[in-house]
Amino acid sequence: MHRTDSLLILAAVGLAGASSSSAAQAAMYAASIRSGMPGVDSLVIAMIWWWVAVSAFAVVCGLAGGYRAVRSGVIRQPLILTFFLLYALTLRVDNVSLGWPWQFHLGMVMGRIGLGVNVVGAFLLTWYLKAIQRPPDHVPATSVETSIATESMPSSAS
Repeated sequence: MHRTDSLLILAAVGLAGASSSSAAQAAMYAASIRSGMPGVDSLVIAMIWWWVAVSAFAVVCGLAGGYRAVRSGVIRQPLILTFFLLYALTLRVDNVSLGWPWQFHLGMVMGRIGLGVNVVGAFLLTWYLKAIQRPPDHVPATSVETSIATESMPSSAS
């Protein structure tokens, strides 16, 4: 694994661990809102609960994918790709912005719902996609075929 690949895995695992606070914060907010509160209706409640599930799933993907990458030495892990894809998204419903702890996002709002791109997540996703297209610096030991050259020895007849 390249050194930059290791840094990328470290960033993924670090962000996944820190992003668990985002999932917890969204869950606490979702549990505290009631449909009678001003500016809160069933769409906002549904979207917040949806975000709780998505962010929890993303955190698990980031941590598990990082663990697999470190254990195997191979950066190409579908779980890390899933984490970076989900980390690149932000969602806005009315005045509630659903995103990640470290974000700078660009987006557009249509009516009550807005969708955006987290610039930090997009940068990491681009870095990851470039990293998986590079050839590995070494071949894993399990895929190396060993061949033993045998010399034919003349047999001695007695």
